Amino acid sequence: STEAAGLHRLWCLAAARLALPEGVRVEVRHDLVSIRLAQIALGFGVDTFAGPLESDRKLPLAGVTRPDEATREGIATLIRAAGLRPTFEPNSNDRAAS
Repeated sequence: STEAAGLHRLWCLAAARLALPEGVRVEVRHDLVSIRLAQIALGFGVDTFAGPLESDRKLPLAGVTRPDEATREGIATLIRAAGLRPTFEPNSNDRAAS
């Protein structure tokens, strides 16, 4: 790859997983690579899906929650869709490990 595009980033994450010792966690941040690329990275050997969490937003008049993928439940859904089980670190609001 001559350009650092999405596929190049996935290859780098996979290479890091293969080259690093077993105890070292490989992390992808959804706010840096996009939430969809971060979800795909889980299949390339990434251990931790990280990034800031958004609070549930409500529609102004109805008070109905609007869906957002960057919420705690939205990220858990993305991790489950990747075939993994989400686990959240108890002392952090911005990391979801798979």
